[in-house]
Amino acid sequence: MPDGKMLVGKVLEIIDARAGGSLEGWCEAEADLLAAVTAHGIIGNGGLCYWYAGKRDEDTLRAAAAFERMQLVDAAEAMRRSREAFPMGAPSQRWEESQRFVSANRA
Repeated sequence: MPDGKMLVGKVLEIIDARAGGSLEGWCEAEADLLAAVTAHGIIGNGGLCYWYAGKRDEDTLRAAAAFERMQLVDAAEAMRRSREAFPMGAPSQRWEESQRFVSANRA
């Protein structure tokens, strides 16, 4: 019998492989689990700057909603408040513009 971390890791691996880069069409619990663990992993590895280097605003809001449904209110609030670092309160919808802003404002 695998330990808890191995089991969760395997479940996430299967969900991620089936998702193909999108959470559309997945049940809310699967999408929440993948969104929350992805956010935790990316931010834990390189901070919010690393998150915004590869994720869009919709990913941030999706992760925040997932954290909220899991009753991780502080994490949800941190995700939402991180958007305030950008002009207009959220990353630009234009990928290149958002990337330039993140690169220029890493500090």
